[in-house]
Amino acid sequence: SVQDLKGDRPKKWPKRHADETAILLYTSGTTGQSKGAMLSHNNIVSNIIAAKHHFRLDSSMATLSFLPINHVFEQVCGVLLPLSLGGKVTFAESLKKIGENLFEIKPTFFLGVPAVFRLFLDRIRRNIQAKSLSRILYKLPLANAIVRKKVQQSFGEGTVFVSGGAALDPAVANGLKSFGLTIYQGYGITETSPVIAAESPTHVCTGTVGIPIEHVQVRIDDPNSEGVGEIVVKGPNVMQGYYKRPEATAEVLVDGWYHTGDLGRYDSDDNLVICGRVKNLIVTPNGKNVYPEEIENELMNSPLIAEAMIYGHKVDAHSEEVYAVIYPDPDALEKYRQEHGDKPLTPEEIESIIRDEILAAGKNLADYKRIKKFTLRDDEFPKTTTRKIKRFVVEAEIIAAD
Repeated sequence: SVQDLKGDRPKKWPKRHADETAILLYTSGTTGQSKGAMLSHNNIVSNIIAAKHHFRLDSSMATLSFLPINHVFEQVCGVLLPLSLGGKVTFAESLKKIGENLFEIKPTFFLGVPAVFRLFLDRIRRNIQAKSLSRILYKLPLANAIVRKKVQQSFGEGTVFVSGGAALDPAVANGLKSFGLTIYQGYGITETSPVIAAESPTHVCTGTVGIPIEHVQVRIDDPNSEGVGEIVVKGPNVMQGYYKRPEATAEVLVDGWYHTGDLGRYDSDDNLVICGRVKNLIVTPNGKNVYPEEIENELMNSPLIAEAMIYGHKVDAHSEEVYAVIYPDPDALEKYRQEHGDKPLTPEEIESIIRDEILAAGKNLADYKRIKKFTLRDDEFPKTTTRKIKRFVVEAEIIAAD
């Protein structure tokens, strides 16, 4: 029982049923209006139990929390999960101090989004390039281990990174692994409380999100010739529905299966591979499917590009061409200017520089995936609290400009 605020008499906690709504969480709204997902006590508890078994967790689990608590990934996996095991949760002082806090706290798990892990990798590489001795040592097979050890210590030796919230570029995952860091990619959605599938200590395959967690069924709906179709999910983690949105609920919950709106496939080892969003899919004039996320990952490997969004520009009623909106990295452009002369870069010169970066990225892509046209932004893209671009806002800006 608890003492009531007036101190008059003790009160008992009200009894709750497992199927009652525990949390109302709103979706990130990257492709449209946010909706309130109703998650029951059973939805959340089932996901916590399954995650515990999937990652072989116990009371030694300790996390460093920095994502917004209103984000289901952080709320359930970063806070409720460790606390339910008797573990420890430490809150980061700020985004800028994450590296310092990781070294200080040495958590067993660090949950983040792809943008953060890309920043980690960029920081590691910049630090190595900034020190001549480190550059030399990293190129030597034997001395390379010294650099790797220092990197591991700076991020908290033994810390496992878990990426969620969006697709992780395999190049980023492999880059971090090359320094001896451990990183798993997971896949989940607000509506599934959130975890659907993830890599684990016994099941690692970079470029995939591993296998579904316990008691969660995942199938590919209406797959094409490449085995790609919409990912649909069924299990105790699937939400009760959208708050006061019966029509929206009926669109995504069919016979107990939740239609995620994500495109995916299974590889030969039964790992789930995420290809992109149904709403973002671009169909070219020759009928080829293009997944914007793949091209965006290639572009983001350029140090001169801070942010990029690929979208389909309508050619006719049935096909689109690959267009891009790019926000160049101001600091990288300033460094480029200093290395190539003292004069400020003109808009035409910046456009030419970015065009060269786009052409370089295109060499790693099939012809039909290459960018036909691009525009530059003067500022960052509008984003959600987990650093995902609000595509519908940008697309509305594009339409208005046309």
